[in-house]
Amino acid sequence: LSKMEDLYASGRLYVRPNTVCYNATINAIARSQQPAKAAKARALLSHMMKAYERGNLEACPNVASFSTVINACAYTNGTKGEKLEAFRLARNTFKEFLDSNLGEPNSLIYFNFLSACGRLLPPGSNREQMADAIFRDCERRGLANEKVRSIRYGRPGPKL
Repeated sequence: LSKMEDLYASGRLYVRPNTVCYNATINAIARSQQPAKAAKARALLSHMMKAYERGNLEACPNVASFSTVINACAYTNGTKGEKLEAFRLARNTFKEFLDSNLGEPNSLIYFNFLSACGRLLPPGSNREQMADAIFRDCERRGLANEKVRSIRYGRPGPKL
């Protein structure tokens, strides 16, 4: 991706990095075992957004871009502090997408954020309240499919 960006910046417009290139790189980071992968994935999303804002309209972030960053956060391992930082990144990324004009949310972004809640927050009423609020919003939007219901309740939900 860096090489593509360098070539594009030097005038070789045929190697312009696009949404697919950025998303594939974010996905590779998310699936890795790198320390601080959540921060690295988020930084690349921010870089992608800047490229789009600077005029590379082929690099428009989409729901998959944000969802994959949230997934990287959800599967962060480490200390309690590292997990809480990963959760903060997930929450901010989720909120930023919902507040943006970059597309409509889908069930996967809700699934990934609920996964982040369950994996990164300590058990207790705060985690439950957050998960309930997110799940209710997902239901309100008509996006609470079986996968989302299973992450929320630990079992497949009723058929709609």
